[in-house]
Amino acid sequence: MTQDQRKKAVQSFSSARSELLIVIILTVVNVAVAMLGSDLEFIFTVTLPYAAALILNQLGMTLLGIAAAAVILLVYLWCWHLSRRSHVWLAVAAVAYALDTVFTVWFIVSFADPASGILPLGAHVIVTVLLFIGAVRGSKLAKYPDPADPGFAAPPQYGSDRWDQPQQYQQNAYQPQYPPQPQYPPQAGSENGGPDGGAR
Repeated sequence: MTQDQRKKAVQSFSSARSELLIVIILTVVNVAVAMLGSDLEFIFTVTLPYAAALILNQLGMTLLGIAAAAVILLVYLWCWHLSRRSHVWLAVAAVAYALDTVFTVWFIVSFADPASGILPLGAHVIVTVLLFIGAVRGSKLAKYPDPADPGFAAPPQYGSDRWDQPQQYQQNAYQPQYPPQPQYPPQAGSENGGPDGGAR
């Protein structure tokens, strides 16, 4: 991986993490506004916690709705936090958001005007694609670490069992073993010890 490719991968991965955090924050705002009875709604959000809070609030179970929304958002927030260490958690968040996109389609068809759900659905598709792209770029960064990174360790040489001792290659290199040569006893009258080494 070239430095230019690495730079683009880092930017894509960081942008995906930032987008995930923005989605979480806007969802919190949506839930809070829904609890106040306002119709204001951001589209770059997670639908499931908003829908849970909205429906339970209408049923008179406001606290339960807030708790359900908080639990769902904590899962996304936990994925965002752990994605600093591993791209796998960003992939988990991407899969969860893709499932939320499917739920969004069902929610719009069941409880809202389908025409009004075009923008939220489009926003869901955009965020899902960005998260998956960021997860893929993160996997490439993990697979091809930066040699300039102080924590980078070059792959061990063949025959070495430690990453920091490539010189063991010469010690552990394969050396073929040959069977011992047979020893012939000297014959009588032979000065050179060979079978035909008699004196002339």
